Amino acid sequence: MLRALVYASPQDVADAVMQLVAKRDPVTVVLATMAFVRCEIEGSKPAENYRQVVVAIAERLDAKTRELFEQHLSHRFRRTLAEDAGRLRKLRVALGLETDENAQKAGILSRLWSLLRGSGSEELESTKKNKHRY
Repeated sequence: MLRALVYASPQDVADAVMQLVAKRDPVTVVLATMAFVRCEIEGSKPAENYRQVVVAIAERLDAKTRELFEQHLSHRFRRTLAEDAGRLRKLRVALGLETDENAQKAGILSRLWSLLRGSGSEELESTKKNKHRY
């Protein structure tokens, strides 16, 4: 199914996914959707297509399943690398869960996590130069 993005439009892939999970429980539907989220977050190519598939699937979900999906998306990817966090923010903007304004700069906890993981080196250097900043 994931290879279908090379040959089919994101909407066609979303339709196929929804046919596969028809009459399944909401958890199964969310987990099937999360397979495409993971491809988007991990930077699989073509990333834009994965984002479009996730948005197309999310638009087809009933309210209960959509709420479960949004909760899973918010809680499942808490500890991500800095570049993964950027992709996750773009996906959340595409889903309408965040605005571009909110997504431009990570919160203090995300920035702290990046520093602890060693992926926030430019911010660490900036902090060393401007000690009064924090």
